[in-house]
Amino acid sequence: LDSFKFAKLLSIAYKIPDKKADNFADWILEATSDVDVPEELLAGVIMAESTFDYYVVSSAGAVGPGQLKPQYWKDICPKIKDPKHNVKCAATVLYHYYDDYCDKKWNCAIRTYNVGPGNTGSHHYNVVCTQHAKQKRNQ
Repeated sequence: LDSFKFAKLLSIAYKIPDKKADNFADWILEATSDVDVPEELLAGVIMAESTFDYYVVSSAGAVGPGQLKPQYWKDICPKIKDPKHNVKCAATVLYHYYDDYCDKKWNCAIRTYNVGPGNTGSHHYNVVCTQHAKQKRNQ
């Protein structure tokens, strides 16, 4: 997949400006060439986590496009606040969950990425997922 085509897909699918799509296409393709994460999957995670915001910080302290917590990932992602490096780190973390926690199942890796490895079976997580599903059905 070439960067120009992927940027066009990002721009259309996620309704982001062309320049931003160009940046993210380059970063996502570079990150996924280093780890075995599907490009579209990483793009979807970034959309869900930050809507492609370069410098967003959550109320929980997660930073950047991949919404990663520096206190957990600073050792493997020392430049976590730089958007390009944050995308690369997001791919690394996603693959880590896929390979080490989730028996090579992407749905588990995405769930674990979203809530952390200790929380996927929690009552709170199940309640939030159920509420989200109900909202989607009612739209």
